[in-house]
Amino acid sequence: MTTWQDELFQLNEQLGRLTPIEVLEYAKNPDTALHHQFEWDDTVAASRYRLDQARYCIRRVTVAVTNQAEPTKTLTIRAFSHVPSDGVGVYRPTTVIIGEKKDELLEEITRTIRSWVRKHRVLLTVADIRRTVQLELDNLFDELDESA
Repeated sequence: MTTWQDELFQLNEQLGRLTPIEVLEYAKNPDTALHHQFEWDDTVAASRYRLDQARYCIRRVTVAVTNQAEPTKTLTIRAFSHVPSDGVGVYRPTTVIIGEKKDELLEEITRTIRSWVRKHRVLLTVADIRRTVQLELDNLFDELDESA
């Protein structure tokens, strides 16, 4: 059974590219798996589209935040951020969320940095092992060349 994802790959292979218009045209055929990824009831689709437009409007609003440690530096951030609330996604002022969650955010950043450091150490160890193995192989090949 062909999935809608497979159909996208096939369409790309056939056309050499994908555009939303071409995907929509293909999906109009009810016999395709991709057809079922779309809402074909225009009333429902219009309502969902307007909700997407509202989300887009909310996400586009930005504010300039001044760094208290360096007042000459400002950072532009989204004015509102999406957060789960009682199983429903809501948008709240980003500065309020940061203020409320500052300690949690710092802990998460610290965990992330520690994770990166551990991964970096592993990569350094792997690189050292690779160099050691390469040196041993080079020595072995040199010995074989000398004995030949």
